Amino acid sequence: MDLLLPHHRLPLLLAILVAASSHGASSSGDDGYDASMCVRQPYTCGGVSIKYPFYSRTGALLGNASSYCGYPGLEIQCEEGQAFLELQSGNYTISRINYDDLTVRLVDPEVLDGRSCPRADHNVTFRNVSWLYYPSTTVDYLLFFINCNFLSDLYRPSSSNSTACKFDVGQASTGMSFVFLEQDVPYPNMNWWRSCSDVIEVPVLKSGLPSDSRNDPTWKNGGYGSSLRDGFQLALNQSLKLQACAQCEQSEGQCGYNQTGTFVACLCSDGRVGHPNCTTDPSGKPLEALVLVSQIAAGITGCFASTHRTVPFFSL
Repeated sequence: MDLLLPHHRLPLLLAILVAASSHGASSSGDDGYDASMCVRQPYTCGGVSIKYPFYSRTGALLGNASSYCGYPGLEIQCEEGQAFLELQSGNYTISRINYDDLTVRLVDPEVLDGRSCPRADHNVTFRNVSWLYYPSTTVDYLLFFINCNFLSDLYRPSSSNSTACKFDVGQASTGMSFVFLEQDVPYPNMNWWRSCSDVIEVPVLKSGLPSDSRNDPTWKNGGYGSSLRDGFQLALNQSLKLQACAQCEQSEGQCGYNQTGTFVACLCSDGRVGHPNCTTDPSGKPLEALVLVSQIAAGITGCFASTHRTVPFFSL
């Protein structure tokens, strides 16, 4: 049998349904953000495809200044047709990004100046909040010992291991310079490098290294430059991703972090901040259910407006 609802009860019912469907929407509307912070469509810079979780813009997010839409440490600058990844030690040219395993290959622009004997003048360092690290399977380390003046012949590299290159050290260079792979440094426990004016450690790709660099005359006389120009690889430590970020991405949102590397919000494509993700409203109700309630309310409104009669509400 049909249970009929008198028409004078409909306004109350509609008020309840509309309130249910709109509850939380106004709250989430107060938590909007500048959607241009997020890279929703890939773009190309310097022949490299750029997309999330890399980012290029920062902005205010839920009271957090300099927040961003992406993972910590993946800020990209596109300048003069080149893509650069910003590390603590400077901007590095991006030659390749693999989105399948989230690795990026970088080159120090200082070694791309055409010199036959290139050298880096600083170590590669990351910000504390960065998720980047050197994958041990693909990266080795090259050490430059610059302008070394020894007072004794004890526990020092042989002069035959010195480079023929005369590096520009900003002063009269009277000493010897050496380039070694980390595992080939002689007398590693004798601290002989304290006699050098500078020591620089640079990551390089293992795939481009000779089998015996210490006895390779081409290597020490500038051949190492090809390894520097090939750059190095960094990987992303995804174990640092919180469950909240993972759930956000599963709902097709993108993760927002502040300048301290703390996850602060799930950013939805429509400029809405998800609570806690892009498929749930602040009250915890699925958005699909709220849409259904709105549709029911709209249907009842149309029916009442067209008939002005008692209508079936549900059947027993």
